[in-house]
Amino acid sequence: MLRQRKDIDPKRIGIWGISEGGMIAPQVAAQTDIAFIVSVSGDVVRGDQQEIDRVELQLRADGFPEDQIREAVAFQRLKFDYALTGKDWEEYMADYNR
Repeated sequence: MLRQRKDIDPKRIGIWGISEGGMIAPQVAAQTDIAFIVSVSGDVVRGDQQEIDRVELQLRADGFPEDQIREAVAFQRLKFDYALTGKDWEEYMADYNR
């Protein structure tokens, strides 16, 4: 849309992203003709690792025992491994239904 406007230089168009938007801004820029990006608090780790860390830290803050935290983190890893690879569905479902 901006490239169609006569009052805007198409070579000076950029994108701004915050949080997950800051994470995908470089991906969008790599696939389009974008002059610049502004990434505000974009991730420094992959989204799956961020969620695994969040689960662990939240459970610890809520006072869960370490063995339950380890079990929950292992399940999160299994879930994301399946989501990213499509492998070990049976193992994931067995853990899910436990």
